[in-house]
Amino acid sequence: MINHVRTLLCNRPPAYYADVADAVYIPQDFNALSIPGILGQLRDIVVPAGLDRPSELSVLRSIVQLISAPELLPYCFMLDGRTTYRTDQDDAVTTSVMMSSYSRSDACDVIPSYTLYPERYPAELSNAGQHVWTITPADRAYVKIQHDRGTTETLYCLSAGTPQKSKVMTLMNGYCAFYFELPSQELTGTFCLTYRLTVAPQYDIAARAAELNRALGVGQSAILFAPGRTHTAIVQELQTIWLSSQELPLRFGAAVLALAFQLDELMNARG
Repeated sequence: MINHVRTLLCNRPPAYYADVADAVYIPQDFNALSIPGILGQLRDIVVPAGLDRPSELSVLRSIVQLISAPELLPYCFMLDGRTTYRTDQDDAVTTSVMMSSYSRSDACDVIPSYTLYPERYPAELSNAGQHVWTITPADRAYVKIQHDRGTTETLYCLSAGTPQKSKVMTLMNGYCAFYFELPSQELTGTFCLTYRLTVAPQYDIAARAAELNRALGVGQSAILFAPGRTHTAIVQELQTIWLSSQELPLRFGAAVLALAFQLDELMNARG
């Protein structure tokens, strides 16, 4: 069932990942489910909304690895014994910075550069995926920085301390910083610079499990572990793991599988 679990959790149409490297297979007859109430909230915790497609695939790989634990794997095969998946793949999304486009007029002496600060890695899932910043001069002392995720700011860029360089200006909470070789110490002429930063997603099981616990408030866990038409005994066993295991990955994995079984019930009810 592990392929089926992944299909249910990603809940995407068959062609959604078609042009993404190492894309997962989604059956051609699968139609995305309308997931109601608390089950929809839990699905958005397990596979957070707002990720780009490569980041979402990376999260799904992390989930497959999690539910491939020996204690959980038998549940994955209860509806589908096929194993057309891999758990040894490297994440398709890696961290990279690319100065993808740069132009300037003859009157401009700006030469761009950047640096990364690994200790400030933006690990939150909301930061995963590609970010694009477009940088243009605002006047002879300021630059305008437009982020493709909706923010625009204007920064003073001249530096009295290092006359041959601009001030260091930061992107992504200081993880990436850019500056210019700027011998003239003024932004004469025009230029347009684009930085593309790809942030690999970090799937923090502890953070996901904490959100799951908060969502499963009074009475809500009964919905996640509700007996279905075909999966009653299985879901009860998963509930036992959820309640009794002292190992966080196993507890979280049991909840993820219980969610998958509930989604399977929805799909079967839809016909």
